[in-house]
Amino acid sequence: MPDQEREKYLKENIALKNEVSMLKEEMALMQSQLDWFRKQMFGRKSEQSSVILEGGEQLAFTPDEKAAFAKTA
Repeated sequence: MPDQEREKYLKENIALKNEVSMLKEEMALMQSQLDWFRKQMFGRKSEQSSVILEGGEQLAFTPDEKAAFAKTA
């Protein structure tokens, strides 16, 4: 194989390796974004409507909830 052809393939190989590296970084960034979006969509919410105390007593966020809990208890 002539030296020119070998050099051409080496340059192409380097370019392809660089592209693969760049795409891996981009994919890792997108995966972290997807994980964040999933957490926002399906993760535990901080805005809970009621709170359970240590003694098992449940505090209601609204008076309607308080009445609903009284009916089920």
